[in-house]
Amino acid sequence: MHRLLTIGVSLALLATTMTEASCGGSPPASGGITRPPYLAITSGPLPDGVLQSPYNGGGYAITASGGRAPYAWSWVAAAGSSLPPGLSLSSNADGTGAISGVPSMMGAYDVAVLVVDSESPPVQTTVTYTLSVLAPGSLTITSGVPPSGTVGKPYGGSRIISFHTFTGFPLSATGGLPSYTWSWNAAAGSSPPPGLKIAVLVLGGSVRCCLVVPVIKGTPTTAGTYNVVVTVKDSAAPANAVSESYTIVVGS
Repeated sequence: MHRLLTIGVSLALLATTMTEASCGGSPPASGGITRPPYLAITSGPLPDGVLQSPYNGGGYAITASGGRAPYAWSWVAAAGSSLPPGLSLSSNADGTGAISGVPSMMGAYDVAVLVVDSESPPVQTTVTYTLSVLAPGSLTITSGVPPSGTVGKPYGGSRIISFHTFTGFPLSATGGLPSYTWSWNAAAGSSPPPGLKIAVLVLGGSVRCCLVVPVIKGTPTTAGTYNVVVTVKDSAAPANAVSESYTIVVGS
């Protein structure tokens, strides 16, 4: 009687243990190994690119979740489309995919992005995106009105951009196809301010290199009011150009 009671209790405990093991959590795979979560690409729509400009300002990371890291990334053109010329997709060490490059042709490109995990056998999933390459915006000078100067003093004063210190008034533009070329001429009946010029500074050192800054720089030598026309050209063929007229006052 005691032996039968012991067997009955053991069977009840076994049934309870099996019931608890089967409730909640991920079901065990063959061999008792828990399967990883489903592999999924988690990135939203791809940013538009701009013709002849670095994609997304230097690259765009595509992300995934689930499966077993690390991931390997690739892409192919969807049916009836092609890959965007000038762009490529590579795999980063952190498991993300990186779209980078400089688009060389406008258009809308349908691409199938594939991610493969490190499971054995590997699991993969694909998402189709549309990546559009647009025409650049209108070329525009954005640096504003040059300041006044003083005879014998460095024009524009000392400035800091991205930890780089320099002297002069920086020039800037947007739109068109970078890079830009700057020049100036005297307006009718005037002349450029003596002692000043437009120059391109290459800033940097062993730690932070390099930053290219076009500037109006120098030391004014003659007081007066000078009317100048500043022109910027982009790298398109033929080049786009835009000019702005400014008055620079040099005090004594």
